[in-house]
Amino acid sequence: DVVGDVVVSLKRSGLWDNTVLVWTSDNGAAIELDTGAKSAWPLKGGYYTDWEGGVRAPALVSGGYLPASQRGRRLDGLIHISDWWPSFVVGLAGGNASDPSAAAAGLFPVDGVDQWGYISGAVSTAPRTEVYFTPFGFDDPSYRSSTRNISNNDSAIIVSLPGGARIKLITGAVSEASWEGPQYPNGSRPDTAPMGVCGPEESGCWNPWESIEQCTVPPNCSGGPGCKLGCLYNLSADPTEHVDLAEEQPALVAELHGKLLAFAATLYDPDRGTQDFDGACGQVVANGGFWGPWLPNGPSLV
Repeated sequence: DVVGDVVVSLKRSGLWDNTVLVWTSDNGAAIELDTGAKSAWPLKGGYYTDWEGGVRAPALVSGGYLPASQRGRRLDGLIHISDWWPSFVVGLAGGNASDPSAAAAGLFPVDGVDQWGYISGAVSTAPRTEVYFTPFGFDDPSYRSSTRNISNNDSAIIVSLPGGARIKLITGAVSEASWEGPQYPNGSRPDTAPMGVCGPEESGCWNPWESIEQCTVPPNCSGGPGCKLGCLYNLSADPTEHVDLAEEQPALVAELHGKLLAFAATLYDPDRGTQDFDGACGQVVANGGFWGPWLPNGPSLV
């Protein structure tokens, strides 16, 4: 209803024909029962993981400025959330997405790719051919806000190969290695089990965090005989990640693993300060239920 009100207002004010409206999620469904209880069906896993249920998110583009030929179409090219910035600034506004002040400070260029030509129908193929997910080691409990996710050293990359096949490598020990049914939650959790908690006495209880797939075998191996670097999937033929092709295509696994290492070497991860849950949540209460700044003015963390 709120989005509809915005659209109506834009049309009444005569701005709709010059508007591009993007509706997108930042991640997949939170399937854990205690805080989410959402469904990523038919995809594998969910939020907090690099399975398709966690990283493949829905989006739509509308607005009067979108060419009529593109309305109602479904695009399946690779688009990353970082692509919206250059798509708006370069593709739509004809501007420059570079950041001279960031470059002068020694920071990396903008990661995103201008996708407006693909979205508008000017080109038929998405310009992005790779998407890189979670850097190695970012599942340490001291980094994550939730220590319930016991994934370890999981990272992932998706690559569109020449010829059209979309391949994915995912590494580490990855939790939520499971699939929900078409109806979820479905009441299969025993009434005696607290929401999202499974103990020895709840033999029928399913805890997504404890459904772990060891993609790197042995754990933390980095190559050589007897080392399986990760799980490999052909997402074009197997979007639900049921068939691991790693043992059939070790050379491709090694190539993609090398890309992950190269990406990790250019990771921008500044000191973001000490986590302050009480301050953040206290400000939400003070604001009447809305997020807002809560840190005092101080030196930049960049």
